[in-house]
Amino acid sequence: MHDLYVIVVPCIMIVAGILLNRSEVREVGKQLDAKIDRLEAKIEAKIDRLREDVRLFDRTIGQHDARMDTLASRLDNVEPHSK
Repeated sequence: MHDLYVIVVPCIMIVAGILLNRSEVREVGKQLDAKIDRLEAKIEAKIDRLREDVRLFDRTIGQHDARMDTLASRLDNVEPHSK
């Protein structure tokens, strides 16, 4: 009977610990998955904002390029003043 307590009780405790830890690991895994999903959403939102900023910047650069070309063509058409 003593051998039964010495062998079976620790084995039951080990198995119970493993089962409890597995459920805790699953819970931690779920929490990590949720956190990763939130972080991915934040990153995607920031990337979308950066893309929009780049589009606006490109549009602004294009407008400045067009203005510079217009001014350059006007300067080419201006005759110098003679004294």
